Amino acid sequence: MQLCENLEILPQGVNLESLDRLDLSGCSRLKSFPDISTNITWLDLSDTAIEDIPHKLHIKKLACIFMETITTAKLWEGMQPLEGLKIMDLEGSKNLQEIPDLSKAINLEILHLNNCSSLVEIPSTIQYLNNLEELNMQFCENLEILPQGVNLESLDRLDLSGCSRLKSFPDISTNITWLDLSDTAIEDIPHKLHIKKLACLFMETITTAKLWEGMQVFT
Repeated sequence: MQLCENLEILPQGVNLESLDRLDLSGCSRLKSFPDISTNITWLDLSDTAIEDIPHKLHIKKLACIFMETITTAKLWEGMQPLEGLKIMDLEGSKNLQEIPDLSKAINLEILHLNNCSSLVEIPSTIQYLNNLEELNMQFCENLEILPQGVNLESLDRLDLSGCSRLKSFPDISTNITWLDLSDTAIEDIPHKLHIKKLACLFMETITTAKLWEGMQVFT
């Protein structure tokens, strides 16, 4: 139902047990979160006008959720059964101020938060995402600090470019291969980085007078 721009409401009958994939992206007048099947694995609510998300979602089988450029300030509250979730994309949700509890999303591999310009912090529950491989937080302009839990062994790619208030060098995984810190306010870089596996490093237009001191291991 992508780009059904005049659609305002969905019937309860859309809650079909057989339904596996639901695309409502671009339904710009849709304000109510759909009463979805517990068997859905793929859901796209990007560019909708959804304002409220139920406290209990019953989306244990959900593998991919796309909610790009949504207008709500926060998503659900409390813990949700997200064990099946692998991809979560919230790109361009400029009003989003906080990320929900993702402690149950233990199989999440990709998290896109780029251009969430109102986002101030990342919850400490990110430490439970032991399968997270890619974290994109490009242009989260109000982000000032990252939790220690972002130091995940599984994390391979981290994009913090455009996080113009971020002053502290992130406590990154020793397994990271791709790191972008361009256009940040990072002032000090640790003497010992432990980034032996790093293949790509971008630090364009940073403001620090010098990078690290001494020898670093780049192989």
